[in-house]
Amino acid sequence: MIRKAIILIAPLLLLASIELAFRLGLWEPMAASASHAGTSIQLKRDLLDPGMAKIDFVTLGSSRPEYGIDHERVAVAARQHGFVHANLSMPGVHWMSIGMLTNWLRQHHPEIRGGIIALSAQDLSWPGNGYYEVGIVQPFRQASDNGWVEAHVPFVQSMDACDRLDADVEAPANLGRQCREISGIVKDRPDYSAWARQSPLPETMQRTRDLVQRQLRGITWPTPPIVVLMPTPPIWRNDAHGAGLQQWALTVLNPLDDDGTIRLIDATTFFDADKDGGCSDFGDFYHQNSKGRRAFSDWLLPQIDQLLYQPATVD
Repeated sequence: MIRKAIILIAPLLLLASIELAFRLGLWEPMAASASHAGTSIQLKRDLLDPGMAKIDFVTLGSSRPEYGIDHERVAVAARQHGFVHANLSMPGVHWMSIGMLTNWLRQHHPEIRGGIIALSAQDLSWPGNGYYEVGIVQPFRQASDNGWVEAHVPFVQSMDACDRLDADVEAPANLGRQCREISGIVKDRPDYSAWARQSPLPETMQRTRDLVQRQLRGITWPTPPIVVLMPTPPIWRNDAHGAGLQQWALTVLNPLDDDGTIRLIDATTFFDADKDGGCSDFGDFYHQNSKGRRAFSDWLLPQIDQLLYQPATVD
């Protein structure tokens, strides 16, 4: 009888032990440093280092702002006002990660005055970035965050350039992979303009809008966060993104900008005025190159100074 009881209880004890190990961070030394979880673990260690005891402003976002904003120049501009501005952007970050990070920072760095949240219009089409985003948030996760995670796990230039890449045996592998991703999206390209006219809105759009707005309203920084919609290559807007996606993103964010919850900077079409439509400003279909980063930062930095540092200096 005792043997049967042990057999029944053992799996439960094993699961409980694994869960406890995750909660206590005992698994962190085993995470690969190059993995999403490994990147988050290193970030958490940096944020807990005594040398980072005081942070005034942060930048949160995905690989788009990581490569698209000159963070050293941002840090220098902050130091001119006597502030510390830390770049916390990481590849794969989406709304789930941003919410988890802001909650964790509220507890461990309550001195933070404000910051930048930089994503793209595409990131307003759903509230999460796939199941692998769970790995990003795990090092910052607490027992009370289960509902937050579940709410954000997904519920349900031109394509000619991709055709040329397919025919080029010397084309970079990452561009070929991204083209295949875009081609898959194009086959089922949604029409956000038509969906947005429906009453009521489709459930996915309602849930995304409500989650994002509630999340941004829940940030308690003294200075309202700047939400930056990062520049996007024309191939996404003209061929791959759902029709009307940028306008849908603004429908979600504009009310928050109007009532002072956020300060919105929509840079989606920033490079469209260039003679080549911005092609020379991107290293691939997602990320700006050094030329694009420099031009965008030249334009963005004065606005960061005006919306973040100057108000905080007055306070």
